[in-house]
Amino acid sequence: MTPMIARVAAPLLLLTLSACVSPDPIPARRAPRRMPQASGPAARGPSARVPAARIPAAPVDAPPRRAARDSLTAVVPHMAALAPIGRIGDARIDESSGLAKAGGWWWTINDSGGAAAVFRGSTPTFDDAVEIPVPGAVNVDWEELTVLDGDLIVCDVGDNGRERDDLMLYRLRVEADGSLSPVATYPVAYEDGPHDVEGVFVLDGHIHLIVKNRGEPETQVLRIGFLVHPTPPGVSHMAEVVGVLDLPEGEQVTAADAHPSGTVAILTYSQLMIYPADRLSGTPLREWVLHARQCESVAWDGDDIVFNNEQRDVYRVDDVLTRREIWWLPEREGLTLKVVPRTRMAVQASMPPMELLADLPMKNTGPREFLRLALSDGQLFFDGQFVVDGEFVPTATRGDRLGTAIVVAFSDAHRLRISEYDPQFAVVGSDKGTVRARRIDLSGGGGEAAGLAGVSYSGRASKAMFAFHLILDVETVFPAGLPDEFLMNVVGLGIREGLDQPYLSGLDLFSIYRPYVWAGVSVTR
Repeated sequence: MTPMIARVAAPLLLLTLSACVSPDPIPARRAPRRMPQASGPAARGPSARVPAARIPAAPVDAPPRRAARDSLTAVVPHMAALAPIGRIGDARIDESSGLAKAGGWWWTINDSGGAAAVFRGSTPTFDDAVEIPVPGAVNVDWEELTVLDGDLIVCDVGDNGRERDDLMLYRLRVEADGSLSPVATYPVAYEDGPHDVEGVFVLDGHIHLIVKNRGEPETQVLRIGFLVHPTPPGVSHMAEVVGVLDLPEGEQVTAADAHPSGTVAILTYSQLMIYPADRLSGTPLREWVLHARQCESVAWDGDDIVFNNEQRDVYRVDDVLTRREIWWLPEREGLTLKVVPRTRMAVQASMPPMELLADLPMKNTGPREFLRLALSDGQLFFDGQFVVDGEFVPTATRGDRLGTAIVVAFSDAHRLRISEYDPQFAVVGSDKGTVRARRIDLSGGGGEAAGLAGVSYSGRASKAMFAFHLILDVETVFPAGLPDEFLMNVVGLGIREGLDQPYLSGLDLFSIYRPYVWAGVSVTR
């Protein structure tokens, strides 16, 4: 499912107007009757580690190594530039949320609320897609595809609110001509109550499911012992815990697939991980950090890995188990900014002369839009203007609901995701046409951080334009003083309809959650 813009892990400066909504309480539910099942131990391994290497910018003109097949181009040791090999262009596949290869064909499904249909294609970009309805099925929250004994398994196991009691697996026979024939339906339940699941794979003839982990205590691996058909009325196939993955804090599993050798590939929003068949617990055998928007689907193709995102970009990595790069990243911005002596800057609450402001290379911006920045040893000055192309949503007066916005984030360290140590602020628009600044906490701590010392602002917000001046004291952003190098990102929120928001570095709005793709700023004095 497409995540709401909620909390990140860092302090940030945000120019916004939007709303984050808490999930409804989870109602009590009856326990389904059990099916007989296999059992296995649940184990916890040591904490997963994230490489701490410095991430250089990928060269703009680096040609792909094998553009027709491989998404990676080696840049420096431990780092490769990541680019899609293509895109799913068929408008019917508007939110690809599962990927599998069976019967010589590629298969995908749409996420929740779509038609109960599977799409078949000769390639993972589905240029020749054929839509095949699944009779008797309902797409409540289809999240995964997997293959069992050559049959396609459509997994209706998504449960964002963790409240469903109607989870279902649909088994479909792949015929020689590429058509599908219904074989069976299998109701599914869990021993310890509801979970949201997006990763499903088959290992040793058994269905395995991985808890996505929306703030749950553990990322469990569950297994259904065997499938009974026809399943007796009112009975569910019970999935039992057989392992617990030790993943970086906040990581969420979105897809999984098992290689014929038993090696299991697990995809999250920011990593691809490999687990051996005999250890579905603890830390991964290998892991790669990636940034490809909202990664949702993964499948083996021989020894290669194919994965895609809900934005329909398709990536392929050849011979994935031999790859030595641990960072798979898109191109990122590198900026050099000169510190202007404080004596040349204007006084508090005023902007410096135009010639002292540097234009930042914002993407998805038009001729009337800009973001400019000037630095002194004491202050950071932002001057911005963006056209609101869509519904203007004011920020809530209280709480952490943010509407139309520009997010500005800082960090002085490379991290897998935003942390509580990274400064975060927001300049938000109101329905009265004014703006105000607020310091916020996007690290998961909740709510607005207290105090706005060292922050001043002015501007206007309307249904057509969002413009502002923002001045930050350096010590408010960097208590130890302005460093020679730091990371920064600026991303729009609700400025555009859809995902084409203005942004500085990364790929889009999701980049705000990934500090390792923020723009690297070098400071000269």
